[in-house]
Amino acid sequence: MLKGAPARDPLEGFYELRSRTINGKPDLNRSRGYLAITGRHMLVCLAGAGPDPDYPLLRADVRSWQKRDASVDTILKLGFYTDEDGEIHVEEPGRRQLRRVDLIRGKVRIWQDGQSFLDFERIE
Repeated sequence: MLKGAPARDPLEGFYELRSRTINGKPDLNRSRGYLAITGRHMLVCLAGAGPDPDYPLLRADVRSWQKRDASVDTILKLGFYTDEDGEIHVEEPGRRQLRRVDLIRGKVRIWQDGQSFLDFERIE
């Protein structure tokens, strides 16, 4: 660590998606994804099967982030996703989200709502 640099946050690292839970049940569809968290930014890249095999569901975004108690406050810098018809949607920068994020023994769990979350395992 550089002299005078802030202490590294325990969330910082590079993670691979290991599982997804939707409405309290494991999602059996194969999804892949990565999460990179630095001192000020977070990048997520996800890909999964959609209802139509010709149109995978994709999501990627870059956010700034800051801890707020047990949650993480994020501001969208760049984001896009595809829908079930393969249409690409670009999100408006500046959107703020407050999400619950749990650090669990080398894993990060990002909650999407009260019963749905993504589990990422630290790989670096």
